[in-house]
Amino acid sequence: MIEVPVSLPHHAPRRRDGAYIWTTWLSPLLAGDATCAWAVWFKAHYTYTKLSTFDASAWQAEHQPLLLATRNALEADDFTVLTENQNKFVLRSGEITLAGKPDLVAVRGSRILVVDCKSGTARPAYRAQILTYMAALPYTHPEWKECEVEGLLQYRDGAATVGASELNTTFRSLLHSTVHLVGGPEAPPRRPSIIECRFCDISHADCPEREEDLPDTVVSGHDLF
Repeated sequence: MIEVPVSLPHHAPRRRDGAYIWTTWLSPLLAGDATCAWAVWFKAHYTYTKLSTFDASAWQAEHQPLLLATRNALEADDFTVLTENQNKFVLRSGEITLAGKPDLVAVRGSRILVVDCKSGTARPAYRAQILTYMAALPYTHPEWKECEVEGLLQYRDGAATVGASELNTTFRSLLHSTVHLVGGPEAPPRRPSIIECRFCDISHADCPEREEDLPDTVVSGHDLF
């Protein structure tokens, strides 16, 4: 749930020791749901005073029942299910770290099912998020490298599968280039827009180009129609 951003006492951003990228920051860029790579680059390289744009209590109230129901259904289907903190991965290469935490990982024989529960509507970024988990987890669990790793997005009103074949060379190449784009030393250009800035927790103090959610400019007296 999105709220009106709340201003908190601002503190100067502090540079991280290397770049730290959380998967959910990255997935909108991978899917084309977002275009401002600078915002992810800034999150990866700095700790900063965040705008309060997210109602964590409301999200938890919707997410937790869905998570428990999904886990119970998988266990009833003879899967061994690992939950949240058991699934956290941290991959490091040079000065760049990629981390994430799938909701569930279900294991049955040689089948690995990476599951994320979403209380909202389907988005392309969610598929990119699952695919990133599918790509990363075999590195932290080498015994899974020869297994079939699939994905599942569980919504309140249904589910969507993410097949192993979707984790192809095209996606892997995109993931590689995007990680290096937002994890590299040079900041990409800002691409502010009202839609993306509305959901961004980087304040105007740290991003002077942030677009505020103002009424549309109405142009009249034209001859277009």
